[in-house]
Amino acid sequence: MKNIIAKALTVLGLLMLRTSDSFACSVCFGDPNSPMSLGAKAGVAVLLGIVFAVLSGILGITIYWIRRARMLESKGPGV
Repeated sequence: MKNIIAKALTVLGLLMLRTSDSFACSVCFGDPNSPMSLGAKAGVAVLLGIVFAVLSGILGITIYWIRRARMLESKGPGV
């Protein structure tokens, strides 16, 4: 059983080391103006926009909490 696993891992390792242009899509190897490349670029832009929006929301709520804490602190312990 160990011999079969060792052979399978060897074959898998050799396949991973094999480089061929047939494995590349048009994004990685080909026309940068192809629809697939343009779609990949648009997808990256959308995902970056989502990340920016989420991080902006986290920053905004943090600033809100800081301002609110300072306001409550300045009013004194009777609030």
